[in-house]
Amino acid sequence: MTTRKENEPSFIFPSVEKLKNKALIDELFTKGSSFFIYPFKSWYYKPTTYETAPPLFLVTVPKKAFKKAIDRNYIKRCTREAYRLNFREQAHVIASGYCLGMAYVGKEKLAYKDIEKKLKLVFNRYIQEINKQAETA
Repeated sequence: MTTRKENEPSFIFPSVEKLKNKALIDELFTKGSSFFIYPFKSWYYKPTTYETAPPLFLVTVPKKAFKKAIDRNYIKRCTREAYRLNFREQAHVIASGYCLGMAYVGKEKLAYKDIEKKLKLVFNRYIQEINKQAETA
């Protein structure tokens, strides 16, 4: 087994960065701010009890739009992978202490490259919104 050297980047998506707490999920969807960039409806929220921790990330795909679990799981995997590879390190700096949620609202299953392109737009918007919120606070 190989071990990771200290200067190598970490490409894991650890469990502590996944939004799983039911109370935080409810707060995210009720008190959080949202925006829409097709095919993602995105929410962000900064709870007062969660200041210095890494950002928590959640992806959901509705069963109503994608009846087969294999399709829902594919979209969730692609979204988490694009987040992990492209935005995770950046999110640690910009969105520390935030809960980030995404719902895939498109009707068709996109390829990984298309999901990645759309996520770039979503995360640029996250950055704008979080910076705007920080300026007003």
